[in-house]
Amino acid sequence: MMTDVLRNFLPDSAGDRLMLIIASIVLSVTGYYLFVQVPEIGIDKGAIAIGKIQTDKVVRRRHSGSLRWENISKEGTIYLRDVVYTPKDTWAEFAWSDKMSLRVEPESMVQFDKVNMDQVQIVFVRRSSQGGRCG
Repeated sequence: MMTDVLRNFLPDSAGDRLMLIIASIVLSVTGYYLFVQVPEIGIDKGAIAIGKIQTDKVVRRRHSGSLRWENISKEGTIYLRDVVYTPKDTWAEFAWSDKMSLRVEPESMVQFDKVNMDQVQIVFVRRSSQGGRCG
């Protein structure tokens, strides 16, 4: 009984079967790119590096225009409009070329926004109970 239903449903000619297979493949690939694949813009070649980061463990960073978070171990570069998250039991220290630094405590999230040509605004998106210390 079930095989009769399948025979009536599937096309009879080889050309129709080939079109059905190609359509299935196109639909599968489209579904993968729409629902599974995360678009990644990456670091723009014109991205402005604003400082360095040092950490005792691993912190998470998301670049401007990106949906993907990446790990920074020990040290790395911070770019304009980056968002940095320090997990539990992890600290991060940001240093700029003018010898200013900012230490961010565990469970904090900061974003580095541009205010004008020579100033960067630091926004605490999520601050731990200790906050950050600037020095």
